[in-house]
This record gives sequence, structure tokens and C-alpha cells, in this order.
Amino acid sequence: MASLISDVATLKRIAELITRYHQLPFSPANSIPGSVMEATLGIARGPEAEVLRTYDFVDVIDRKNHFGWQVKSTKLATPVTWKRAKIENAGQKRTDARKSPAAAQEVGNEIIAFCNKHARESLDRYDLNEIGYARLVVNPNNTATYFERPLVTMASLVLFHPENFTWEWSEARTNANKDQQPSLAAYDQKRVRWFSWYSENQLHFNNEKAWWPALGDPNRIDFNLPTTKIKLEELMGWLESLDDTAITTAGPTSASGAGDDQ
Repeated sequence: MASLISDVATLKRIAELITRYHQLPFSPANSIPGSVMEATLGIARGPEAEVLRTYDFVDVIDRKNHFGWQVKSTKLATPVTWKRAKIENAGQKRTDARKSPAAAQEVGNEIIAFCNKHARESLDRYDLNEIGYARLVVNPNNTATYFERPLVTMASLVLFHPENFTWEWSEARTNANKDQQPSLAAYDQKRVRWFSWYSENQLHFNNEKAWWPALGDPNRIDFNLPTTKIKLEELMGWLESLDDTAITTAGPTSASGAGDDQ
């Protein structure tokens, strides 16, 4: 029976594909773009998987088995942008949140409701039974970590529970980086910061590490990334060796040469 969470063989396949991509001469030195991770998951999960390329909650779906995945890929120290949480009258509500703890909590609850609604919309739109989280972390020591975990199901629709968070306005600090700029911040009962909502509606997931499985967990794989790239000349030579019947060259669009450079 198909499962939302990938088996060991599929996790290894994902690691192999990411490793091969990282060897390409034009791949970034210390990161894997989200679009590459989405395509990798789509390939590894087989022909039923489909990469959406939309702004929906899910990035990859399996229509046949009613699965979906939200995919994230960042460097270890890069904040995870959960989404752009666009709520009605955001500017005024942000001003109110600066002045009143009650208003701050109300806006925070609305942000959580927005996130829960976004997940539910993808469940309904794509006829999904389960949505999982597919996460790639690129570490600074030429290693990477990939894991998967379930997020929501039709039987358990709530992604985040609003009662778990206290929302407060957080002012900027001197020489602040992005995560230290003015924001509406969410804290749990232990005063751990979970979210930051910024003026451009970006919602950062500050405590995303709470979702990471421990080293050795069966849903996690850690692997080395190549320290050298394939030479561009080698890649071009390999491309040249391919069957040229698969390559088409566009010619003039008409006898008058309309397709030629002017």
C-alpha cells in the first residue's frame, strides 16, 4: 500500500538525485533551490507524482493515492518563510497590534486561522487525504539533511492550534537582520519563538527545527554533498554525444526570413 512518507529506498533515491544535481557546474555552491527539491521529490515518488508550480499550500501531489507535500529547501541558517500571510486590513491591524496586547493576540489568531485554511484548501482542491512536509536542509559542512513528516489529514485538519501561542509586538534591534526587524511574534508556553510576521506579510517559521526528527530517525536521511563540480567541458561533451535526432533546431519562420536576427 502506498504511503505518504517515503520508504528507505525512496529517501536514498532523493539523496542520490540531489547529490548529482549538486555536481553540475552551474548549480549553486551551498544551496539547493526549492524548485529543484520539488522536481526531485516528483521524480523519486514515481509517475503518479505531479509538481504543481503554484502558490497553493502543496507543491507536489499524487492524485492517484491522494497525497500532497509542502516542500521547503534552505541553508541551515536561513529562516524558513512559511508563506505570505495576507490578512484583510493588514496595515491597520499591524498598527493596532503595536498598541494593544489583545489586538496583537487577535491578529495572531487570524494568522494561524489563515494558515489552517490554506492547508484545508489544498486538501479540498486536489482531493487529498493527507499532506506531508518534505524538507531539505543544506548544512555548512558539505552535508545535507532530508526528512518527511505528516502535517494534516482529512481526519485531523488543524495544522496549528491558536491556543498554543501568545502573540506580541517585537520591536527592531540596532543593526538588525531580517529576523530582528519589527514583527508580530508568536511564543509558546516556554517562551520559545515560533513565528514572526513582517510588514510585507512574510511569515517566518522561527522554530521549524521543532519539527526535525532526530538523527537516525527512519524518516530522515543525512548525506554528503560533492565538494567538486563536473567540468563544463565534460558536461558539454556528454551532451554532444547524445542522439542528435532528439534535438531540433528552429529555422526561419517564413521564406522572407522573418525568423532571422535583424
